[in-house]
Amino acid sequence: MKDPFHGLLFELWADLREPGILWQVAVLALCLATAWALARASRLDRVETSGVWKLGVGGLKRILFPLLALALVLIAHPILAHWHHVNLLRLAVPLLGSLALIRVAVYLLRHAFPPGGAVAVFERLIALAVWSVVALHIVGVLPDVIEFLEGEGIVIGRQRVSLWLMLQALFWCLSTLLVALWVGSATEARIMRAE
Repeated sequence: MKDPFHGLLFELWADLREPGILWQVAVLALCLATAWALARASRLDRVETSGVWKLGVGGLKRILFPLLALALVLIAHPILAHWHHVNLLRLAVPLLGSLALIRVAVYLLRHAFPPGGAVAVFERLIALAVWSVVALHIVGVLPDVIEFLEGEGIVIGRQRVSLWLMLQALFWCLSTLLVALWVGSATEARIMRAE
């Protein structure tokens, strides 16, 4: 087992003592500001009110900033890596990706189910699960957790089913169900508007 504290967070902590961190902060701030300006300038508010594209454009509007910021950070990462350490940018990648994932999941939940207390609970559970995985990745223990989950499991007939495989199956089943409910809700809304 490797040192659990020799992950991304430890490397970033070491970078904080070097003056090159200012370049990383400046590049990250520039990427975030550019993504914010591009997302604001996209004029998706006009398209969203047209009705037909409301669901798709509404979702795009919510994830446009984190996706643009993620793309800009991924472009800036190899460029800045020629001169400085880029651990702050490496830390920003999973954070921006998880932000986009959470926004998509919450958007789909809100359009698939009627508003209520259960939706808020599911939103918090999804956010907690995604941020937990990101935290394990940042600390550097995610591979060890996955290895542990692959080592534990049950035997069904001749096949051994690991906890990791069960969690993956649960994730994909719930994701498929959520997308199917969202598509059904969008189809129902379109049929109701047509009548």
